[in-house]
Amino acid sequence: MTPHSLTAEDLEFRPPEFPVEALEELARDVYGINGQPQQLRGERDQNLRLTTGAGESYVLKVANAYEDPGIVDFQIEGLRHLEATDPSLPTPRVVPTIDGATSTELLGPDGSTHPTRLLTFLPGDAFDEESIQGLAAGQLRAVGSLLGRLCNALATFDHPHAEHFMAWDISNGLVSSDALWAYAEPDVVELAGWTQEHLATSGFALDSTRRHQIIHNDAHPGNILRDPDTTSVGGLIDFGDMVVAPLANELAIPGISFVNAGPTPLDALTPIISGFHDEYPLDAKDIAVLYDSITARGVLTALLFDFQIAECPHMSEEIRSSKPRAMNHLTSWLAQDSNEFLNHISTALDVT
Repeated sequence: MTPHSLTAEDLEFRPPEFPVEALEELARDVYGINGQPQQLRGERDQNLRLTTGAGESYVLKVANAYEDPGIVDFQIEGLRHLEATDPSLPTPRVVPTIDGATSTELLGPDGSTHPTRLLTFLPGDAFDEESIQGLAAGQLRAVGSLLGRLCNALATFDHPHAEHFMAWDISNGLVSSDALWAYAEPDVVELAGWTQEHLATSGFALDSTRRHQIIHNDAHPGNILRDPDTTSVGGLIDFGDMVVAPLANELAIPGISFVNAGPTPLDALTPIISGFHDEYPLDAKDIAVLYDSITARGVLTALLFDFQIAECPHMSEEIRSSKPRAMNHLTSWLAQDSNEFLNHISTALDVT
């Protein structure tokens, strides 16, 4: 794929800042929902949790005016497809308006239009770097099983806006582009500079015969919920990065972000990949690019962080505080021999 010409606007996320009272009014008038408000952090959307007197919780999501309404509809229809295809999947549900519409609009003070939708709120706490440490193999396997079920359900989903530019899509060409590598700080170049040419010339980039479909594309610990009473997997949130991509890309995100969940990368990732395979079998071509796919996600994360530090000043402090964790993940992963990993996974899944 030809690399997209990345701009600050692609990554300079500024959620809307409507008064809470305006969002409460919209929820009441358009959705018939009255509830106790709680603002939630969002990368792109302004999110307001509303909890009714009956204990039901919802999230009102207000997109920015520059967000393509077609992509918002893609995300809405993806969730509706999952509910219809695998109703027991623990993902948010789309709540219709009083009139039966799947979304509405909120006008800004400048007359701009903000696509808005209401979802059910999933209970549970997100995993983080601390809580994934020492997870049992069965718990890690449950992460993979959830993603396998998800991809199995998404395999029959399509949408006119499914193919769109997504900066965090490892197959968009950015991970090997000179333009993005120009932003790389010395620590990234020293650790991973060699990957630029490798990822551009390997099967990861050149094999167009691999399975492609719509994937979630953002299953890191912060988007995977723990059951409130246990450490088991309780749900998956944040469908804002959905995109059409090679199936193996779906495992790249937990691959790099759970790499330190076990004593070694093999200990951490074999259960996740096996759990996925149980629900949605991988083939030899999927497995052949897994190592490079995980590498690409780790490298792209570091590069996009450096880009944001340089081009998005209002985010630079937050990004700098997150970068050491990303570099730690990448360091751990690149210490794993690729042949050992691929042979081990092929044997574990009995795929040749």
